[in-house]
Amino acid sequence: MKEYQLQNSIVKYIDLKYKDVLYTCTMGGVYLGKSSYGQKRLLKTNYKKGVPDLLIFEPNKDYKGLMIEIKTLKGRATKYQKEWISSLKERGYYSIIGYGFDEIKNIIDEYLRRRK
Repeated sequence: MKEYQLQNSIVKYIDLKYKDVLYTCTMGGVYLGKSSYGQKRLLKTNYKKGVPDLLIFEPNKDYKGLMIEIKTLKGRATKYQKEWISSLKERGYYSIIGYGFDEIKNIIDEYLRRRK
């Protein structure tokens, strides 16, 4: 399974189980080189490399929100992704790199179980 397919499966899961949750996905998986017109425009908007793929804007008892970098079971986080995860943790967000559908689903379920 490719990362975009995994992200699509996660989004479908959230939409079915958590209809009231405020969330979005980022441009994860889009190569931010400078070769295409669309990529150049995206870079001009100050889009940052490494922003987590899934942003859930629901506070729980311990955190301001949940930010997940989605990876397949064989995926690896980049230096930029690790830096974002660390910076978000420092700011009070539960941010994590999740590997595979089952792990990511469990992270979401456990986090949302503790909503205020």
